[in-house]
Amino acid sequence: MRFDQLTIKAQEAVQEAQSDARARGNAELTSEHLLLALLKQNDGVVVPVLQKLGVNPEAVTSEVSAALSRRPSVSGASADAAVSRDLTRVFDRSFEIAKEFGDEYVSTEHFLLALAESGGEAAKELKKAGVQKDALLKALKEVRGSARITDENV
Repeated sequence: MRFDQLTIKAQEAVQEAQSDARARGNAELTSEHLLLALLKQNDGVVVPVLQKLGVNPEAVTSEVSAALSRRPSVSGASADAAVSRDLTRVFDRSFEIAKEFGDEYVSTEHFLLALAESGGEAAKELKKAGVQKDALLKALKEVRGSARITDENV
C-alpha cells in the first residue's frame, strides 16, 4: 500500500489501527482494527455517515472493541502486526473505489465502503449494526456531494 496516496485522515486511521493492534498484543492487523480507528476519529466522515444511516457509532465501537478483545494476543512483541489477508483486500478495494469515484487519494470513506463490502469481521459488525452497502453509498454521496478528493489534507 502506498501511504503517499492516502489522505492525512486515512494515514492517521492506519497508524491508529497499528497502534491499537500493538497495544492489544495482536499479531495480526485486521479490518476490525481499521474500523475501530475510523470510529474513533472525532472530526472524520465515518461517524456522521453512520449517524445519517441511523446507526449508533458508539454501539458499533463497543461491539468491535469487544470482538478485538477476543482475538489472540502475544506478549513481548514490539513490531507492527502483520496485515491480515482480509485487511489487504480492504486496502486494495479502497484504491479501486477511489478510482471509481474519480478521486486522486484514498480517504476514510473509501475505507468504510471497502470494509462494508469485504465480507470480513468488520463487515459483519457493520451489517449487524444495520449498515447496508447501497444505503451507505447513498449517505456518503449526500455527505460529500459531488466533491472529489484531490488533496491529501481531506
